[in-house]
Amino acid sequence: MKIIVNKSVYVQKQDIRYLKSLNNLTSLTIYLKYKYLLTEKLDEYEFVKVKNIEDKKYIKNLNSILDFNELNKLSINELIDVAQDLLSKKYELSKKYNCLPTSEKEKNIDLVYYCTELTHMFYSIKDMVLYKRGDILFDIPQVKKKAK
Repeated sequence: MKIIVNKSVYVQKQDIRYLKSLNNLTSLTIYLKYKYLLTEKLDEYEFVKVKNIEDKKYIKNLNSILDFNELNKLSINELIDVAQDLLSKKYELSKKYNCLPTSEKEKNIDLVYYCTELTHMFYSIKDMVLYKRGDILFDIPQVKKKAK
């Protein structure tokens, strides 16, 4: 998940690891900049401040890394509904891909990448449900919001 406050952008370490799986240079470049932070599996939920302006912009616009504040507004039941919708989409895409003839699968590899994105989003929602139930803790960065 990501947290966006004012001009600051924070992203969880597990999302930095996820960037490696995306099929583009920008994601891989950001992953390589921050991979030194990924030493222990225990701190996957820790938020890391993104400093580079272009990296911030990219992460802000990356829909598959969900916004913590947006998810936190939802009830557990609403989160479960969103997760079920994601699983339904993934099932339909997987079914579509698996029914393709072998010769067409390579041309439609984007379906596989999209399924990966949906899976990542599903796990972020699962984590938020666990967070809201008190089963896991997130170390939320303390960022002062600017007065309006």
